[in-house]
Amino acid sequence: MPPRRGAGIGRRSAIRPATSTLCATPWYEPPEERTARKQAEEEQRAARLRKEQDEQAAVEHEAREKDAWWTNLSAVDQERFRAAVAKNLPPEFRWPAVAITAMAKSLAWEQRSPQRE
Repeated sequence: MPPRRGAGIGRRSAIRPATSTLCATPWYEPPEERTARKQAEEEQRAARLRKEQDEQAAVEHEAREKDAWWTNLSAVDQERFRAAVAKNLPPEFRWPAVAITAMAKSLAWEQRSPQRE
């Protein structure tokens, strides 16, 4: 009797060669590398957060200094800065007083004397 067609090839023999060697998929990352990567990402996030907080603190500090500088100016000087700002604004729009004051504060801060910096 001739051998059966496909003899010797059974389910077990067809599966065995595919599973006899282990190969990691390209996306596989060992636990140590995952942990290290996550820790590095967390450190970067924390550093970015600290930087943003430092920048925000610097902005708030400068705003407090501007306000202190403005309040220490005499009423005459404050009005002089408001007039200088209002003179340079387009006349076709009525600017709110608070906007003019904010711009006047910035102008006064920019023109403060160097020994006060």
